[in-house]
Amino acid sequence: MERNEWLKAVYEAACRVAEKHGSGLRRAIESEAGAGELHGEVRQVAAETIAAAGELWPFIVHSAHPEPPGIDWRSAPSFEGAAVRVATAALAADIQDILESLSTGRALQFRKEKAGTDAGPADEPSGKRRGRKGAG
Repeated sequence: MERNEWLKAVYEAACRVAEKHGSGLRRAIESEAGAGELHGEVRQVAAETIAAAGELWPFIVHSAHPEPPGIDWRSAPSFEGAAVRVATAALAADIQDILESLSTGRALQFRKEKAGTDAGPADEPSGKRRGRKGAG
């Protein structure tokens, strides 16, 4: 999944939540009771989006929140479970950012993709960058 496909998936997921709440989105974000319900709804939509995409890595690597709090993934029973939890938490945080932006009318900026030698091995899961540096 390329970054533009990921971005589309994130915005579509956020729009599904926003459409459900309509003009009450700001109230849902601001209210304590609504925030808990909204948080659960956002995590559910994030999990559905990841399941539909069939990939985890793009939701981690492209996220503005690539390292969620440890409580979101440390208690996973396996490495695979931790990866799913990290991807879900990262996507949920990105969706929440978009919802906040939509509810306040401010522009949202995602972090830029790294290009050239600025990108490290974490930006490319196969580690191919390290091989290219030595080759050239």
